[in-house]
Amino acid sequence: MPTASQSSELDADRISIFECDAGRHFIDNTYEWCRNGVEPMKEKMQQVPFVPCYLYEMFRAQHVVKIADYEKFQSEHPAFEHYLPDIRRFIAAPLKISDKIIGHIQIVNPKENLFQASGYLMMTLSRFIAIMIRNRDAARELERMSLYDQMTGLLNRRGLSNYFNNLPKGISCAFVFGDVNGLKRMNDVHGHEAGDVLIKTVARIMQRAQQDAGEGHVFRMGGDEFLMIVEHADGQKTVAIIQSLRDAFRANNVSVALGHLTCMTPISDIDAIITKVDREMYKDKGRQKR
Repeated sequence: MPTASQSSELDADRISIFECDAGRHFIDNTYEWCRNGVEPMKEKMQQVPFVPCYLYEMFRAQHVVKIADYEKFQSEHPAFEHYLPDIRRFIAAPLKISDKIIGHIQIVNPKENLFQASGYLMMTLSRFIAIMIRNRDAARELERMSLYDQMTGLLNRRGLSNYFNNLPKGISCAFVFGDVNGLKRMNDVHGHEAGDVLIKTVARIMQRAQQDAGEGHVFRMGGDEFLMIVEHADGQKTVAIIQSLRDAFRANNVSVALGHLTCMTPISDIDAIITKVDREMYKDKGRQKR
């Protein structure tokens, strides 16, 4: 993105980048650079309605919008939305990816010589920023994918590490470990698609139980293993969660061995907790085989 010094280099009061939401209902000011003494407006420029934003109508006819006298422009177009303060003149250009407008860049009150010779600069700058936004979004998506299990949509082990490190201190948490019984047999007899359906069913049941129980998350630890964490859950609530899970598994004709424990945060070693709750799960698995 442009550096903070570019506002002064361009002798402009403000440089703003706006991005459209996915449904193109709103635009949000995601980046802003202001001249010293100019009030920042980024926090106030969120959820600006997309429909009355006149710039997007003007972008259909011209790539760079240049308004030399904003007061006159407003008097001639009173229906247009006025969403930035203290504008005398401005230059704006759409940000496009594959010919789709994803937002715009706007330079408010630039110096006169820049205003007169701004066409090529704005076209180049808008293309550069659009590429950077595309790369930023790609990096964010890769980061998101690295935290989630692709089959179930649950957080994975890496996601667990991030979540665990941000758990509030001084609260009681329920840890529930689940291991799906019969996955290998399901894969061997009915095929891997049937096994995938079984995994997704268990994930859905555990996620619903966690949401009903309160704040927390469910993690796919790998293969047929799941971990549920419910915040603000004492021993009595944990027992109720286990019973709810067993009822839901039985109703969906799936078999899952469960282990659980409750402990207070902060917890110094998540691996030690997983080891303990895993042992409790294997006790349950042994009981189910009798």
